[in-house]
Amino acid sequence: MKVYGCFCVNETLEFLQGGHLLVPERFHTIALQDIPVFNADNRPTAYRFVTLIDVMYENKTRLLCSAQGDPAALFESIMTQEQARDRQWAQELIVDDNLGFTKDRVISRLTEMQSEEYARAHAEKHAPEFLAALRQNAQHGSVPTLPRKACSPISISPLV
Repeated sequence: MKVYGCFCVNETLEFLQGGHLLVPERFHTIALQDIPVFNADNRPTAYRFVTLIDVMYENKTRLLCSAQGDPAALFESIMTQEQARDRQWAQELIVDDNLGFTKDRVISRLTEMQSEEYARAHAEKHAPEFLAALRQNAQHGSVPTLPRKACSPISISPLV
C-alpha cells in the first residue's frame, strides 16, 4: 500500500465515474485539491464525491484537502423535495431526494474524519507509528504530526 496519493478532485471524481473505487484501498492518505461547492452545474460530481467519501470512510482513509467551504457549505444548494417547498427556487438549487438525504451522512463523515477518534482509527489500521505519536502527544496536549514526505501529483489510470 502506498502512503500518500495527491489528486486534483476533478480527475479523481471523473475516474470514479468508471466505477474504480480502489483508490482509497491503494493509499491510506489521500490529498484532494479544489473540492467545489456542489450546485446544479456539477451534480454528477457531487454523486461521485459522496461515493468517494463513503469508500474512504469505510477504509479509514485519511483525507487532506482544499475546498471552497466547510462540509455543510459544500452541500448547501442540495435539498430534498420537502426541504425545497419552503425555499425560493434558485437556478443553482439541486432538488434531489437521493443527494438530499445522503448529504447529512457525508457532512457527518467529513466532520468525523477531522476528529481525533478518526485519526486514531486510521492509525490503528494504517500507521502504528502515528498511533504512538497520538498517545504520546495526548499526554502533553499537542497535536502529533508524521514526518513530511513528498506528495506529488500522480496520474490516475484504471487499476488492474
